Amino acid sequence: MKISATTLACPDWPLERVLAEFPAMGFDAVDFRGLFEKGRQMEIWKLDAFGRDAEATAKRIAAAGLGVSAFSSSARMYNPDDASLAKSLEEVRQY
Repeated sequence: MKISATTLACPDWPLERVLAEFPAMGFDAVDFRGLFEKGRQMEIWKLDAFGRDAEATAKRIAAAGLGVSAFSSSARMYNPDDASLAKSLEEVRQY
């Protein structure tokens, strides 16, 4: 059985620490929810590592022996109004 962990539990860790610590703790994959890069960032699609540098980041993740199980967000599929729905759909589009 493969085991994944989420960065929601350690949003103050930079990617380098996640790539070192997760395999050392026996995890096989990462569910990305937040990372620390010039401050805490919960919307990782805003980070260069997952934007313009995504290909290099994918190689770094694989080199660490990890897979990616998910990219989690705070998007909601049920929203009380159209403005909230639009915001959630935009977040999903960005991911």
